[in-house]
Amino acid sequence: MAAVLCAAGAVALVLVAVLVDLDTADRTASVVGAIASLAGLVVAVVALAGNGGAGDRRIVRARGRNATAVRGNVVGSAFGAGSKVSGTISGPAPGGSGAAGASTGEVSARGTGAFAAEGDVVGNAFGEGSEVEGQ
Repeated sequence: MAAVLCAAGAVALVLVAVLVDLDTADRTASVVGAIASLAGLVVAVVALAGNGGAGDRRIVRARGRNATAVRGNVVGSAFGAGSKVSGTISGPAPGGSGAAGASTGEVSARGTGAFAAEGDVVGNAFGEGSEVEGQ
């Protein structure tokens, strides 16, 4: 679509230059260029602003037995009866991989023993009797 509009604009400017005069074609090209640059600026601002406010959507859901839903990084956690984490677990730096901060979506866990995380999952013990030993 954009290519067709650009081609039509180029043909129109050539016709103005040939049929009218070069001075008028110059002024017309200046006006068309200004309008095109404003349209590009609007598109860039809309693209940088996000996708229509969906960035504000923060939904985290957990359902069912042992379901756990987490937004962000999960480091050194024990989930389940008899699970344990010992020692020092090194996780991502504050901010992590950026996955949690960049997200606008939904984190969800369903069903028996389900787990859902958004971000880095490092050094965790999941399930009954599981164990993680850090350094």
